[in-house]
Amino acid sequence: MSYSVEIPFRQIILHIDETIEGLDANYIASGLHEITGINIIVKGDIFREYSRESTPEEIASTRIADVKSRVFRSPLPVEIDIEKKILAGKNIRGIIYDGWKLSRMMYLPEKNSKYHMIAVTPRLMGTLEKGDARYHIRAVLNSIPSIISTDGIVEGPARPRSYYIGNEGPCDVNYMRYGDERMSKAIISYALQTVMWRITGVPFCSRRGCPLYNSHWQEELIDSQVEGRLCEEHRPKLYLSSR
Repeated sequence: MSYSVEIPFRQIILHIDETIEGLDANYIASGLHEITGINIIVKGDIFREYSRESTPEEIASTRIADVKSRVFRSPLPVEIDIEKKILAGKNIRGIIYDGWKLSRMMYLPEKNSKYHMIAVTPRLMGTLEKGDARYHIRAVLNSIPSIISTDGIVEGPARPRSYYIGNEGPCDVNYMRYGDERMSKAIISYALQTVMWRITGVPFCSRRGCPLYNSHWQEELIDSQVEGRLCEEHRPKLYLSSR
Protein backbone atom coordinates (compact mmCIF):
# COMPACT_ATOMS: atom_id res chain seq x y z
CA MET A 1 0.00 0.00 0.00
CA SER A 2 1.30 3.46 -0.88
CA TYR A 3 1.28 6.14 1.82
CA SER A 4 3.26 9.17 2.95
CA VAL A 5 3.90 11.12 6.13
CA GLU A 6 4.19 14.77 7.03
CA ILE A 7 7.80 15.88 7.26
CA PRO A 8 8.07 18.32 10.21
CA PHE A 9 10.35 20.85 8.50
CA ARG A 10 10.32 22.85 5.29
CA GLN A 11 13.96 22.93 4.33
CA ILE A 12 17.22 21.09 4.76
CA ILE A 13 20.19 23.34 5.34
CA LEU A 14 23.25 21.42 4.25
CA HIS A 15 26.55 22.76 5.56
CA ILE A 16 29.41 21.16 3.61
CA ASP A 17 33.06 21.75 4.45
CA GLU A 18 34.60 23.02 1.23
CA THR A 19 37.98 21.43 2.01
CA ILE A 20 36.64 17.86 1.69
CA GLU A 21 38.23 16.36 -1.39
CA GLY A 22 35.95 15.03 -4.11
CA LEU A 23 32.53 16.01 -2.74
CA ASP A 24 29.93 17.29 -5.21
CA ALA A 25 27.60 19.58 -3.25
CA ASN A 26 25.19 20.01 -6.17
CA TYR A 27 24.94 16.25 -6.65
CA ILE A 28 24.20 15.75 -2.95
CA ALA A 29 21.59 18.51 -2.87
CA SER A 30 19.89 17.26 -6.05
CA GLY A 31 19.86 13.69 -4.77
CA LEU A 32 18.26 14.67 -1.47
CA HIS A 33 15.68 16.84 -3.19
CA GLU A 34 14.81 14.14 -5.73
CA ILE A 35 14.08 11.62 -2.98
CA THR A 36 12.39 13.83 -0.38
CA GLY A 37 10.96 16.71 -2.38
CA ILE A 38 12.33 19.07 0.29
CA ASN A 39 14.03 22.33 -0.64
CA ILE A 40 17.78 22.01 -0.04
CA ILE A 41 19.95 25.02 0.83
CA VAL A 42 23.70 24.45 0.53
CA LYS A 43 26.05 26.49 2.70
CA GLY A 44 29.73 26.29 3.58
CA ASP A 45 31.46 24.68 6.53
CA ILE A 46 29.36 25.25 9.61
CA PHE A 47 32.33 26.18 11.79
CA ARG A 48 33.62 28.80 9.36
CA GLU A 49 30.14 30.05 8.50
CA TYR A 50 29.43 31.05 12.09
CA SER A 51 32.99 31.40 13.36
CA ARG A 52 33.68 33.74 16.22
CA GLU A 53 36.74 34.42 18.33
CA SER A 54 35.96 31.61 20.76
CA THR A 55 35.29 28.96 18.09
CA PRO A 56 38.79 27.35 18.03
CA GLU A 57 38.79 26.93 21.81
CA GLU A 58 35.21 25.63 21.82
CA ILE A 59 36.05 23.01 19.19
CA ALA A 60 39.27 22.04 21.00
CA SER A 61 37.27 21.54 24.20
CA THR A 62 35.31 18.72 22.52
CA ARG A 63 38.45 16.68 21.86
CA ILE A 64 38.52 13.23 23.40
CA ALA A 65 41.40 12.97 25.85
CA ASP A 66 40.82 9.32 26.78
CA VAL A 67 38.97 6.95 24.44
CA LYS A 68 37.85 4.89 27.45
CA SER A 69 36.17 7.66 29.44
CA ARG A 70 34.04 10.73 28.84
CA VAL A 71 36.28 13.09 30.78
CA PHE A 72 37.30 16.44 29.32
CA ARG A 73 39.87 19.06 30.21
CA SER A 74 40.59 22.63 29.21
CA PRO A 75 42.34 22.65 25.83
CA LEU A 76 46.04 23.40 25.64
CA PRO A 77 47.21 26.47 23.69
CA VAL A 78 48.78 24.22 21.05
CA GLU A 79 45.44 22.43 20.56
CA ILE A 80 43.66 25.75 20.08
CA ASP A 81 46.31 26.79 17.55
CA ILE A 82 45.75 23.54 15.64
CA GLU A 83 42.02 24.25 15.49
CA LYS A 84 42.78 27.70 14.10
CA LYS A 85 44.84 26.07 11.35
CA ILE A 86 42.04 23.61 10.56
CA LEU A 87 39.53 26.47 10.37
CA ALA A 88 41.93 28.20 7.98
CA GLY A 89 41.74 25.17 5.67
CA LYS A 90 44.68 23.01 6.76
CA ASN A 91 44.00 19.26 6.57
CA ILE A 92 44.92 17.65 9.91
CA ARG A 93 43.61 14.14 10.52
CA GLY A 94 43.55 11.81 13.51
CA ILE A 95 41.88 14.07 16.09
CA ILE A 96 38.72 12.57 17.59
CA TYR A 97 35.95 14.81 18.93
CA ASP A 98 33.02 13.94 21.17
CA GLY A 99 30.07 13.96 18.78
CA TRP A 100 27.46 15.11 21.29
CA LYS A 101 29.59 17.99 22.57
CA LEU A 102 30.45 18.98 19.00
CA SER A 103 26.77 19.11 18.06
CA ARG A 104 25.81 21.17 21.11
CA MET A 105 28.50 23.80 20.52
CA MET A 106 27.41 24.59 16.98
CA TYR A 107 26.14 28.10 16.69
CA LEU A 108 23.15 28.12 14.39
CA PRO A 109 21.12 31.32 14.03
CA GLU A 110 18.53 29.52 11.87
CA LYS A 111 18.09 26.71 14.42
CA ASN A 112 14.34 26.06 14.66
CA SER A 113 11.80 23.38 13.90
CA LYS A 114 11.14 24.61 10.35
CA TYR A 115 14.59 23.51 9.21
CA HIS A 116 16.68 20.39 9.37
CA MET A 117 20.40 21.10 9.73
CA ILE A 118 23.08 18.71 8.50
CA ALA A 119 26.77 19.49 8.88
CA VAL A 120 29.14 17.51 6.64
CA THR A 121 32.64 17.65 8.08
CA PRO A 122 35.92 15.75 7.77
CA ARG A 123 36.36 15.85 11.57
CA LEU A 124 36.40 12.44 13.22
CA MET A 125 33.71 12.14 15.87
CA GLY A 126 33.07 9.44 18.43
CA THR A 127 30.41 8.61 20.99
CA LEU A 128 30.64 6.73 24.24
CA GLU A 129 27.26 5.21 24.94
CA LYS A 130 26.06 3.40 28.05
CA GLY A 131 27.69 -0.03 28.20
CA ASP A 132 30.49 0.87 25.77
CA ALA A 133 34.04 0.12 26.88
CA ARG A 134 35.46 2.86 24.68
CA TYR A 135 34.53 5.53 22.17
CA HIS A 136 33.34 4.37 18.77
CA ILE A 137 34.00 6.33 15.60
CA ARG A 138 30.74 7.41 13.95
CA ALA A 139 29.88 8.16 10.34
CA VAL A 140 26.69 9.97 11.33
CA LEU A 141 25.26 11.54 14.46
CA ASN A 142 21.49 11.99 14.58
CA SER A 143 21.07 15.19 16.54
CA ILE A 144 20.09 18.83 16.08
CA PRO A 145 22.02 19.68 14.04
CA SER A 146 22.93 16.29 12.62
CA ILE A 147 26.56 15.62 11.72
CA ILE A 148 28.02 13.46 8.94
CA SER A 149 31.75 12.78 9.12
CA THR A 150 33.50 11.86 5.88
CA ASP A 151 36.55 10.67 7.81
CA GLY A 152 34.15 8.67 9.98
CA ILE A 153 32.74 7.01 6.85
CA VAL A 154 36.29 5.91 6.00
CA GLU A 155 37.45 4.96 9.49
CA GLY A 156 34.24 3.93 11.29
CA PRO A 157 32.84 0.82 9.56
CA ALA A 158 35.39 -1.99 9.78
CA ARG A 159 37.19 -3.41 6.77
CA PRO A 160 37.22 -7.18 6.08
CA ARG A 161 38.99 -9.21 8.78
CA SER A 162 41.49 -10.39 6.17
CA TYR A 163 42.62 -6.78 5.74
CA TYR A 164 43.78 -6.60 9.35
CA ILE A 165 45.57 -9.95 9.43
CA GLY A 166 47.46 -9.32 6.20
CA ASN A 167 45.91 -11.98 3.98
CA GLU A 168 44.66 -9.38 1.56
CA GLY A 169 46.43 -6.34 0.18
CA PRO A 170 44.75 -2.97 0.62
CA CYS A 171 44.22 -2.64 -3.13
CA ASP A 172 42.20 -5.87 -3.16
CA VAL A 173 39.69 -4.71 -0.52
CA ASN A 174 36.61 -2.73 -1.47
CA TYR A 175 36.28 0.03 1.12
CA MET A 176 35.80 3.79 1.23
CA ARG A 177 38.96 5.86 0.94
CA TYR A 178 39.79 9.52 1.45
CA GLY A 179 38.76 11.47 -1.63
CA ASP A 180 36.64 8.53 -2.80
CA GLU A 181 34.43 9.43 -5.76
CA ARG A 182 31.61 7.45 -4.12
CA MET A 183 31.57 9.67 -1.04
CA SER A 184 28.88 12.05 -2.35
CA LYS A 185 26.48 9.15 -2.80
CA ALA A 186 27.23 7.88 0.70
CA ILE A 187 26.54 11.37 2.09
CA ILE A 188 23.05 11.29 0.56
CA SER A 189 22.33 7.98 2.30
CA TYR A 190 23.51 9.18 5.69
CA ALA A 191 21.57 12.42 5.22
CA LEU A 192 18.45 10.34 4.60
CA GLN A 193 19.07 8.58 7.92
CA THR A 194 19.04 11.96 9.70
CA VAL A 195 15.80 12.90 7.92
CA MET A 196 14.18 9.61 8.92
CA TRP A 197 15.30 10.21 12.49
CA ARG A 198 13.58 13.60 12.48
CA ILE A 199 10.39 12.07 11.06
CA THR A 200 10.06 8.89 13.10
CA GLY A 201 12.79 8.87 15.76
CA VAL A 202 14.18 5.69 14.17
CA PRO A 203 16.89 6.39 11.56
CA PHE A 204 17.82 2.82 10.64
CA CYS A 205 16.44 -0.03 8.56
CA SER A 206 17.10 -3.70 9.29
CA ARG A 207 17.31 -4.56 5.57
CA ARG A 208 20.83 -4.61 4.18
CA GLY A 209 20.83 -2.81 0.83
CA CYS A 210 18.60 0.01 2.04
CA PRO A 211 20.50 3.31 2.49
CA LEU A 212 19.05 3.47 6.01
CA TYR A 213 20.82 0.26 7.03
CA ASN A 214 23.15 0.73 10.01
CA SER A 215 26.40 -0.45 8.43
CA HIS A 216 29.16 -1.68 10.75
CA TRP A 217 31.38 -3.08 8.00
CA GLN A 218 32.73 -1.39 4.89
CA GLU A 219 31.22 -4.14 2.74
CA GLU A 220 27.79 -3.28 4.19
CA LEU A 221 28.42 0.42 3.61
CA ILE A 222 29.20 -0.17 -0.07
CA ASP A 223 26.11 -2.38 -0.49
CA SER A 224 23.76 -0.04 1.37
CA GLN A 225 24.99 3.56 1.45
CA VAL A 226 26.70 3.56 -1.97
CA GLU A 227 24.85 1.01 -4.11
CA GLY A 228 21.64 0.63 -2.09
CA ARG A 229 18.07 1.64 -2.88
CA LEU A 230 15.34 2.58 -0.43
CA CYS A 231 13.26 -0.42 0.55
CA GLU A 232 9.50 -0.61 0.03
CA GLU A 233 8.85 0.26 3.68
CA HIS A 234 10.91 3.44 3.80
CA ARG A 235 10.57 4.82 0.27
CA PRO A 236 7.08 6.31 0.82
CA LYS A 237 8.00 7.69 4.24
CA LEU A 238 10.53 10.06 2.73
CA TYR A 239 8.01 11.92 0.55
CA LEU A 240 6.09 14.99 1.60
CA SER A 241 2.37 14.35 2.13
CA SER A 242 1.66 17.32 -0.16
CA ARG A 243 3.05 15.50 -3.18
